[in-house]
Amino acid sequence: MKIAMVSGHADPHAALAGKDTGGLSLHVAELSRALGERGHDVIVYTRRARAKDAAETGAAPGVRVRRV
Repeated sequence: MKIAMVSGHADPHAALAGKDTGGLSLHVAELSRALGERGHDVIVYTRRARAKDAAETGAAPGVRVRRV
């Protein structure tokens, strides 16, 4: 199954305990990883906090993070 997750605030690749990160970032990362492990194709759409952040990264098998 293809799954799109929208996380307007929490980037699952952001360093935890940073200015804009915390429990929600961890939750999005863990949930998307678990879905990817079960064979789903997951894309997490999140905000691009810094210009130097990559537009898209692979987070885990079956999981991509797309920053817009």
